[in-house]
Amino acid sequence: MSERVEIEDGTTWPNPRGDRYDDLAWKLIHAPNGLTQGDFYIIAGIMEAYNLLITHPAFTLKKVAKKISGIRKAIK
Repeated sequence: MSERVEIEDGTTWPNPRGDRYDDLAWKLIHAPNGLTQGDFYIIAGIMEAYNLLITHPAFTLKKVAKKISGIRKAIK
């Protein structure tokens, strides 16, 4: 499964069901020295997505809920 998903509005978001998602969370906590440059790109994308959902001034609670709903729909 891809590490990113595209939702109906054409934006892409990190896929919490991606092949490497759980492995990266485990590595961050237990084996950070084993992370690769590619791992860091995926992790940075997750952090950026979270930041956008929480702090973007144009993202009202309604827009955030719509994006999250789109992500959930895309990962089913």
